[in-house]
Amino acid sequence: MSAAMPKFAAVLVLFAAFTAGTAPAGAAEPRIGPRDNVESILIAQKDKRVTIRLASGLELTGIVRTVTPKMLHLGAITGRELFDAFVPLDQMEAILIRTKE
Repeated sequence: MSAAMPKFAAVLVLFAAFTAGTAPAGAAEPRIGPRDNVESILIAQKDKRVTIRLASGLELTGIVRTVTPKMLHLGAITGRELFDAFVPLDQMEAILIRTKE
């Protein structure tokens, strides 16, 4: 057994540890941290499809285009593909993110 073999084995174990349980892109479970807020969560979903529930109970599904501290630009609205929506962040009750294909 060569001297390089233990190093290779250690690298292989580290690689397996870091990749074990990882899901393909788009199927990863969303995570939040203590400093996250509506804006940071939406920024993390940029160019991805989300559903937002408004305080009125209305739900909109579309692609996150732009997020500012006060507004969300949601594009390609499901059922209204020719429309975009501009939604005040303070009117959102929930952000629903698909985690399984």
